[in-house]
Amino acid sequence: MEYNFQIGNKRIFVEVLGPSNAPALLYIHGGPGAGSYDFKLHQAEELSRHCKLIMVDQRGVLRSEHLKKSENLSPLNIINDFEAIRAQLNIKSWAILGHSFGGYLALIYINQYPSVISRVIFECPTFDIGLSACSLIKRAADEFCEIGNYEKAYECKNAVLAYKDAESIWNKMYLLNDLGDRRNNIYVFHKEKNFFENIIKDSELPQEAWEDSYLHSEKLSEEGSIFKSALPLLKDINCPALLIKGKYDHVTSQEQISAFRSQVPKCKIVEFSKSGHFPRFEEAKLFSETVIDFIFGN
Repeated sequence: MEYNFQIGNKRIFVEVLGPSNAPALLYIHGGPGAGSYDFKLHQAEELSRHCKLIMVDQRGVLRSEHLKKSENLSPLNIINDFEAIRAQLNIKSWAILGHSFGGYLALIYINQYPSVISRVIFECPTFDIGLSACSLIKRAADEFCEIGNYEKAYECKNAVLAYKDAESIWNKMYLLNDLGDRRNNIYVFHKEKNFFENIIKDSELPQEAWEDSYLHSEKLSEEGSIFKSALPLLKDINCPALLIKGKYDHVTSQEQISAFRSQVPKCKIVEFSKSGHFPRFEEAKLFSETVIDFIFGN
Protein backbone atom coordinates (compact mmCIF):
# COMPACT_ATOMS: atom_id res chain seq x y z
CA MET A 1 0.00 0.00 0.00
CA GLU A 2 1.26 3.45 -0.86
CA TYR A 3 0.86 6.48 1.37
CA ASN A 4 1.58 10.17 1.00
CA PHE A 5 1.91 11.45 4.55
CA GLN A 6 1.89 15.17 5.20
CA ILE A 7 4.64 15.72 7.75
CA GLY A 8 5.23 19.34 8.63
CA ASN A 9 5.53 21.22 5.36
CA LYS A 10 6.37 18.19 3.22
CA ARG A 11 4.55 15.29 1.60
CA ILE A 12 6.50 12.07 2.23
CA PHE A 13 6.06 8.95 0.09
CA VAL A 14 5.82 5.69 2.04
CA GLU A 15 5.18 2.18 0.76
CA VAL A 16 4.16 -0.66 3.09
CA LEU A 17 4.18 -4.31 2.04
CA GLY A 18 3.69 -7.56 3.92
CA PRO A 19 1.47 -8.98 6.68
CA SER A 20 0.07 -6.37 9.05
CA ASN A 21 0.90 -8.50 12.11
CA ALA A 22 4.49 -9.32 11.07
CA PRO A 23 7.57 -7.66 12.61
CA ALA A 24 8.05 -4.19 11.10
CA LEU A 25 11.22 -3.36 9.16
CA LEU A 26 12.04 0.18 8.02
CA TYR A 27 14.40 0.55 5.07
CA ILE A 28 16.55 3.70 5.22
CA HIS A 29 18.08 4.55 1.87
CA GLY A 30 21.44 6.17 1.34
CA GLY A 31 22.85 8.39 -1.36
CA PRO A 32 22.18 10.87 0.07
CA GLY A 33 19.12 11.07 -2.14
CA ALA A 34 19.05 7.58 -3.71
CA GLY A 35 15.46 6.71 -2.79
CA SER A 36 13.93 3.32 -1.99
CA TYR A 37 12.88 2.42 -5.54
CA ASP A 38 15.77 0.03 -6.24
CA PHE A 39 15.44 -1.70 -2.86
CA LYS A 40 11.85 -2.58 -3.67
CA LEU A 41 12.90 -4.13 -7.00
CA HIS A 42 15.53 -6.38 -5.46
CA GLN A 43 14.28 -7.17 -1.96
CA ALA A 44 10.65 -6.28 -1.33
CA GLU A 45 9.06 -9.46 -2.70
CA GLU A 46 11.05 -11.79 -0.47
CA LEU A 47 11.29 -9.65 2.66
CA SER A 48 7.58 -8.77 2.64
CA ARG A 49 6.71 -12.45 2.91
CA HIS A 50 8.09 -12.38 6.43
CA CYS A 51 8.09 -8.73 7.52
CA LYS A 52 5.90 -5.68 7.43
CA LEU A 53 8.29 -3.78 5.17
CA ILE A 54 8.21 0.02 5.22
CA MET A 55 10.09 1.88 2.47
CA VAL A 56 10.37 5.67 2.51
CA ASP A 57 11.62 8.18 -0.03
CA GLN A 58 13.13 10.73 2.34
CA ARG A 59 11.99 14.33 2.11
CA GLY A 60 13.03 15.87 -1.20
CA VAL A 61 13.71 12.49 -2.85
CA LEU A 62 12.02 10.77 -5.84
CA ARG A 63 8.32 10.30 -5.07
CA SER A 64 8.29 12.57 -2.01
CA GLU A 65 7.72 16.28 -2.38
CA HIS A 66 10.91 17.91 -3.58
CA LEU A 67 12.83 20.54 -1.68
CA LYS A 68 13.00 24.18 -2.58
CA LYS A 69 16.32 25.98 -2.82
CA SER A 70 15.27 28.16 0.11
CA GLU A 71 14.67 25.17 2.43
CA ASN A 72 17.08 23.63 4.92
CA LEU A 73 17.60 19.95 5.68
CA SER A 74 19.37 18.10 8.49
CA PRO A 75 19.66 14.42 9.48
CA LEU A 76 17.38 15.13 12.43
CA ASN A 77 14.65 16.35 10.03
CA ILE A 78 14.79 12.96 8.30
CA ILE A 79 14.80 10.99 11.55
CA ASN A 80 11.86 12.95 12.91
CA ASP A 81 10.03 12.13 9.67
CA PHE A 82 10.61 8.43 10.42
CA GLU A 83 9.16 8.92 13.89
CA ALA A 84 6.09 10.66 12.46
CA ILE A 85 5.63 7.81 9.97
CA ARG A 86 5.96 5.21 12.74
CA ALA A 87 3.27 6.99 14.74
CA GLN A 88 0.92 7.30 11.77
CA LEU A 89 1.33 3.58 11.00
CA ASN A 90 0.71 2.78 14.68
CA ILE A 91 3.93 0.78 15.00
CA LYS A 92 5.22 0.48 18.56
CA SER A 93 8.76 -0.51 17.58
CA TRP A 94 10.55 -1.68 14.46
CA ALA A 95 13.77 -3.04 13.11
CA ILE A 96 15.68 -0.68 10.82
CA LEU A 97 17.93 -1.38 7.84
CA GLY A 98 20.23 1.40 6.65
CA HIS A 99 22.30 1.25 3.46
CA SER A 100 25.45 3.36 3.04
CA PHE A 101 24.59 6.90 4.22
CA GLY A 102 21.36 5.31 5.46
CA GLY A 103 23.57 3.52 7.98
CA TYR A 104 24.69 6.90 9.29
CA LEU A 105 21.05 7.95 9.62
CA ALA A 106 20.19 4.64 11.32
CA LEU A 107 22.91 5.21 13.91
CA ILE A 108 21.68 8.75 14.62
CA TYR A 109 18.13 7.39 14.85
CA ILE A 110 19.12 4.80 17.47
CA ASN A 111 20.87 7.49 19.47
CA GLN A 112 17.82 9.77 19.42
CA TYR A 113 15.05 7.15 19.86
CA PRO A 114 16.56 3.94 21.28
CA SER A 115 13.31 2.61 22.76
CA VAL A 116 11.52 2.29 19.39
CA ILE A 117 14.21 0.25 17.60
CA SER A 118 14.28 -3.50 18.22
CA ARG A 119 17.15 -4.44 15.89
CA VAL A 120 19.41 -2.64 13.43
CA ILE A 121 20.97 -3.83 10.19
CA PHE A 122 23.71 -1.85 8.49
CA GLU A 123 24.31 -2.64 4.80
CA CYS A 124 27.76 -1.35 3.78
CA PRO A 125 27.35 1.71 6.03
CA THR A 126 29.30 4.86 6.54
CA PHE A 127 29.56 5.96 10.15
CA ASP A 128 32.21 8.53 9.26
CA ILE A 129 31.93 10.24 5.88
CA GLY A 130 35.53 11.38 5.95
CA LEU A 131 36.86 7.84 6.40
CA SER A 132 34.56 6.54 3.67
CA ALA A 133 35.60 9.27 1.24
CA CYS A 134 39.29 8.54 1.90
CA SER A 135 38.72 4.84 1.25
CA LEU A 136 36.86 5.50 -2.01
CA ILE A 137 39.43 7.96 -3.32
CA LYS A 138 42.23 5.49 -2.53
CA ARG A 139 40.36 2.90 -4.59
CA ALA A 140 39.92 5.44 -7.39
CA ALA A 141 43.70 5.91 -7.46
CA ASP A 142 44.10 2.19 -8.15
CA GLU A 143 41.54 2.38 -10.94
CA PHE A 144 43.32 5.32 -12.55
CA CYS A 145 46.60 3.38 -12.40
CA GLU A 146 44.95 0.43 -14.17
CA ILE A 147 44.06 2.64 -17.14
CA GLY A 148 47.42 4.40 -17.11
CA ASN A 149 46.18 7.78 -15.92
CA TYR A 150 48.95 8.31 -13.38
CA GLU A 151 48.32 12.03 -13.13
CA LYS A 152 44.83 11.46 -11.75
CA ALA A 153 46.07 8.61 -9.56
CA TYR A 154 48.64 11.00 -8.09
CA GLU A 155 45.92 13.62 -7.50
CA CYS A 156 43.80 11.05 -5.64
CA LYS A 157 46.70 9.93 -3.47
CA ASN A 158 47.61 13.53 -2.65
CA ALA A 159 44.00 14.27 -1.67
CA VAL A 160 44.08 11.42 0.84
CA LEU A 161 47.49 12.43 2.18
CA ALA A 162 46.21 15.97 2.69
CA TYR A 163 43.11 14.77 4.56
CA LYS A 164 42.24 17.18 7.36
CA ASP A 165 38.49 16.97 7.83
CA ALA A 166 35.46 15.15 6.46
CA GLU A 167 34.04 18.07 4.51
CA SER A 168 37.24 18.82 2.63
CA ILE A 169 37.80 15.20 1.55
CA TRP A 170 34.10 14.80 0.68
CA ASN A 171 34.49 17.77 -1.66
CA LYS A 172 37.22 15.80 -3.46
CA MET A 173 34.81 13.03 -4.40
CA TYR A 174 34.40 14.65 -7.82
CA LEU A 175 37.66 12.87 -8.69
CA LEU A 176 35.72 9.63 -9.07
CA ASN A 177 33.67 11.15 -11.89
CA ASP A 178 36.83 11.46 -13.98
CA LEU A 179 36.79 7.67 -14.28
CA GLY A 180 33.75 7.87 -16.57
CA ASP A 181 32.25 4.43 -17.19
CA ARG A 182 34.83 2.85 -14.88
CA ARG A 183 33.51 4.74 -11.84
CA ASN A 184 31.09 1.94 -11.05
CA ASN A 185 34.00 -0.50 -10.74
CA ILE A 186 34.65 1.12 -7.37
CA TYR A 187 31.16 0.33 -6.08
CA VAL A 188 29.93 -2.78 -7.91
CA PHE A 189 31.59 -6.21 -7.99
CA HIS A 190 28.71 -7.83 -9.93
CA LYS A 191 29.17 -8.09 -13.70
CA GLU A 192 26.23 -5.70 -14.24
CA LYS A 193 28.15 -2.60 -13.23
CA ASN A 194 25.49 -0.15 -14.45
CA PHE A 195 22.55 -1.75 -12.69
CA PHE A 196 21.48 1.46 -10.94
CA GLU A 197 21.69 3.56 -14.10
CA ASN A 198 19.57 0.92 -15.86
CA ILE A 199 16.97 1.13 -13.10
CA ILE A 200 16.75 4.88 -13.61
CA LYS A 201 16.46 4.48 -17.37
CA ASP A 202 13.77 1.79 -17.18
CA SER A 203 11.73 3.16 -14.28
CA GLU A 204 8.26 4.60 -14.72
CA LEU A 205 9.30 7.64 -12.70
CA PRO A 206 9.94 10.85 -14.65
CA GLN A 207 13.59 11.67 -15.24
CA GLU A 208 13.27 14.94 -13.35
CA ALA A 209 12.27 13.02 -10.20
CA TRP A 210 15.72 11.41 -10.20
CA GLU A 211 17.52 14.59 -11.21
CA ASP A 212 15.84 16.84 -8.66
CA SER A 213 16.81 14.56 -5.76
CA TYR A 214 20.33 16.07 -5.90
CA LEU A 215 19.06 18.96 -3.77
CA HIS A 216 18.55 16.55 -0.85
CA SER A 217 22.30 15.82 -0.79
CA GLU A 218 23.22 19.45 -1.39
CA LYS A 219 21.11 20.68 1.51
CA LEU A 220 22.53 18.08 3.91
CA SER A 221 26.03 19.15 2.92
CA GLU A 222 25.18 22.81 3.46
CA GLU A 223 23.76 22.09 6.92
CA GLY A 224 27.01 20.33 7.72
CA SER A 225 26.31 17.94 10.58
CA ILE A 226 26.78 14.92 8.28
CA PHE A 227 30.50 15.69 8.41
CA LYS A 228 30.61 14.93 12.13
CA SER A 229 31.71 11.35 12.79
CA ALA A 230 29.02 9.10 14.28
CA LEU A 231 31.57 6.52 15.45
CA PRO A 232 31.30 7.67 19.11
CA LEU A 233 27.61 6.68 19.03
CA LEU A 234 28.32 3.00 18.31
CA LYS A 235 28.90 2.23 21.99
CA ASP A 236 25.33 3.28 22.80
CA ILE A 237 23.69 0.63 20.59
CA ASN A 238 21.97 -1.73 23.03
CA CYS A 239 19.83 -3.70 20.60
CA PRO A 240 21.15 -6.56 18.41
CA ALA A 241 23.12 -5.09 15.49
CA LEU A 242 24.16 -6.70 12.20
CA LEU A 243 26.70 -5.26 9.78
CA ILE A 244 26.52 -6.67 6.24
CA LYS A 245 29.75 -6.00 4.38
CA GLY A 246 30.48 -6.64 0.71
CA LYS A 247 33.99 -8.08 0.42
CA TYR A 248 34.75 -5.55 -2.32
CA ASP A 249 32.98 -2.60 -0.72
CA HIS A 250 35.12 0.48 -0.06
CA VAL A 251 32.55 2.65 1.72
CA THR A 252 32.74 0.77 5.01
CA SER A 253 36.45 1.17 5.64
CA GLN A 254 38.42 -1.12 7.92
CA GLU A 255 38.58 1.53 10.64
CA GLN A 256 34.79 1.63 10.77
CA ILE A 257 34.45 -2.15 10.86
CA SER A 258 36.96 -2.35 13.72
CA ALA A 259 35.06 0.33 15.66
CA PHE A 260 31.76 -1.52 15.15
CA ARG A 261 33.26 -4.81 16.30
CA SER A 262 34.89 -3.34 19.40
CA GLN A 263 32.20 -0.91 20.53
CA VAL A 264 28.81 -2.55 19.82
CA PRO A 265 27.94 -5.07 22.56
CA LYS A 266 25.50 -7.25 20.61
CA CYS A 267 27.14 -7.12 17.20
CA LYS A 268 27.42 -9.51 14.28
CA ILE A 269 29.32 -9.00 11.02
CA VAL A 270 28.59 -10.96 7.83
CA GLU A 271 30.80 -10.58 4.77
CA PHE A 272 29.32 -11.24 1.34
CA SER A 273 32.09 -12.74 -0.79
CA LYS A 274 30.67 -11.76 -4.19
CA SER A 275 29.51 -8.22 -3.43
CA GLY A 276 30.73 -4.67 -3.55
CA HIS A 277 28.60 -1.86 -2.12
CA PHE A 278 25.21 -3.40 -2.99
CA PRO A 279 24.80 -6.90 -1.48
CA ARG A 280 21.02 -6.54 -1.73
CA PHE A 281 21.44 -6.60 -5.53
CA GLU A 282 24.72 -8.47 -6.00
CA GLU A 283 23.77 -11.42 -3.77
CA ALA A 284 20.04 -10.80 -3.42
CA LYS A 285 18.94 -14.23 -2.18
CA LEU A 286 21.66 -14.46 0.45
CA PHE A 287 20.89 -10.90 1.53
CA SER A 288 17.19 -11.55 2.17
CA GLU A 289 17.97 -14.82 3.96
CA THR A 290 20.52 -13.08 6.18
CA VAL A 291 18.14 -10.24 7.05
CA ILE A 292 15.24 -12.57 7.82
CA ASP A 293 17.39 -14.87 9.96
CA PHE A 294 18.63 -11.87 11.95
CA ILE A 295 15.19 -10.33 12.48
CA PHE A 296 13.71 -13.61 13.72
CA GLY A 297 16.82 -14.73 15.62
CA ASN A 298 17.20 -14.81 19.36
